[in-house]
Parts: sequence; C-alpha cells; structure tokens
Amino acid sequence: MDPDHCKTTHGFFWLEQNMGIESYAMTDKHGVIFFFKLMRAPMGEVEVHIQFSPMPENPTEKAEQRDRVMNALIQGFDWMKTVLALKGIKALFFVSRSPHLIRFSKRHLGFKDEGNRLVYTFPSPEEKKNQGEEY
Repeated sequence: MDPDHCKTTHGFFWLEQNMGIESYAMTDKHGVIFFFKLMRAPMGEVEVHIQFSPMPENPTEKAEQRDRVMNALIQGFDWMKTVLALKGIKALFFVSRSPHLIRFSKRHLGFKDEGNRLVYTFPSPEEKKNQGEEY
C-alpha cells in the first residue's frame, strides 16, 4: 500500500463489492498496476478511489512504473467513461493530495477542479447529439 493509504485505509476496502460499489485491479503483462474502486454518490456521480503500488527506489524501475501507471490510467479511464456513460452517470470525481496525479488527471484525462475535488463531467445526450456523436 502507498504511504498515504496505509495509514488511513484497510486492505479489505480495495476488495469490497456491494450495491453501488465496484472494485477492480488494473493489470498489464507485468502484473497489477493499481487497484481502483467506484462508489456511487448522490446526484448521478461516481467517486473513484485509487491505490497505487509504492514507487521503486531504482531510477530505471521508477521510470518504468511511472509509464505503466500513466498508460493504465489512460486506458482505464477510457473504459470507465464508456461503461459509466452507458449507466447514465453524470460525473466522476476523486480527491487527491498527489500533485502528480492531479496534474496528470487535468492534462490528460479532462478533470477539472471543483472545490477540493477533481471532477470529470460526462457530456449530456443533448451535448453529444450537438457534437454529432451517437448516444
């Protein structure tokens, strides 16, 4: 567990499945990259929790791990956007203290600051229609 979550979150949290709660492991050919959990929130929103592995000390391994994480975030977010839009979700949000994750999410995933949260708002069916996309 990363240094922040090991003090605040029990390991079972990442495995829990329940009504409105779905837990996943993002993997590649090298193994698990991170765990993430989707929790339904009020107003058609979903809160995302992410648990990353600690970064290696070795600079080469650290760079490889960072690349794996960035690629997995992009691929995982594309999947989440598709699945959650089909379920009628209006927005996805998370709270983070990691400047790297915050910056990456804003630059590459389209999240925006909203108070202490980072929020991705799904286009409405009307917006998608105006953009020429099928819904």
